[in-house]
Amino acid sequence: MTTDFSPETASRAQVVEQVIYLIVRRRLPIDKRTSEKRISELLGFPSRRPIVREALAFLTRDGIVGLRPQWGYWVLPVSIDEAKRTLQLRAGVERNVVKELASQYRPAQLDTLKNNLEKLEEAANETDADDFLKGDDFLKENARYRSERAAVAGFLTGTWMIKTWSDKLRIFRSEPNQEVLRAQETLSEPLPSVTPHEAGTIVEGHRIVLNWIEKQEDARASAAIDEQLEEALRWFEEAQFAKIENELVLDEAVAEAAVVEIEDEYGRIEGENKGQALVAFVVLEQDQERHDGFEDQLSSRVAKRMTNDISPPDLVFVVDELPKTRSNKIVRRPLRNIARLLLQDIAEGKELRNVRALANRRVMNAVEHQQEPAWA
Repeated sequence: MTTDFSPETASRAQVVEQVIYLIVRRRLPIDKRTSEKRISELLGFPSRRPIVREALAFLTRDGIVGLRPQWGYWVLPVSIDEAKRTLQLRAGVERNVVKELASQYRPAQLDTLKNNLEKLEEAANETDADDFLKGDDFLKENARYRSERAAVAGFLTGTWMIKTWSDKLRIFRSEPNQEVLRAQETLSEPLPSVTPHEAGTIVEGHRIVLNWIEKQEDARASAAIDEQLEEALRWFEEAQFAKIENELVLDEAVAEAAVVEIEDEYGRIEGENKGQALVAFVVLEQDQERHDGFEDQLSSRVAKRMTNDISPPDLVFVVDELPKTRSNKIVRRPLRNIARLLLQDIAEGKELRNVRALANRRVMNAVEHQQEPAWA
């Protein structure tokens, strides 16, 4: 529990926050049965108390906890699609918040927000890419700042909504970070975490919004909110791909993997017009050899381990190595271009191109210029 939580004097809001704390730290596992009694024990109450039931009722209403009468409670999983929708909803409400703050500008309001932003900046300075708990502490403070901004604007309903949505995003982000802690030695690339750079970017985004509000330019403040949304959505896309890549690397035959998403213009993936296609490129272990049907077998093995919120790749291709920068980071743009050409081959019924020499610079350059590549 947090050090400032005392069961004897706790309010309902504090109990709600403490339950979120337990979920994020996985002391209340997601999608597993629990009970009011068990949650009370984790909170430090000697027995079940009405305040715990009230807090759970709030969390059930907000879609964070599920309840089945005569059976118990469980923490509801947050899928990537739901997380993205949550980001978009929060941004929509925050546009109205900044519009209200700019149209009814009062210096005292901005002074309050500036002081709160200083506290958030202190939390940002404490973040550590390798310390999940410090990252969540920053996300908690970030949620508090966002909800306080709505409160200052007089959006009481918005305050609660933003807090709930931010808590859901904290829960979602806690899962990949925990996977990093459990499987650090097997990951091809670390899953996205709250890095000092990301935390600093979030703080700077809030500061830009405040600057436009102070100038009473609500349109430009709303544009800054949209930029923050786009930045956050990129994180979730990286998280989605990282989860798939890690499942691929956990297979004994795979040494490295990279996943990209491209538009399925032809609607030919598995005969369904899905709109988007996930394409994976994998490098095999030295003692492994590709054989006919290998890609389908790998996809099938990975799909069995996937959770409901993550889809397995639609197509898998074996390559000798992945294109990387000098700092050993995978370069994804040429992968997306090559994936589009491969999808075009499928749509036109052609024999698929040989992509084993994917990291060959001649191949990459040809694809970048939309030419027929000299496939090795």
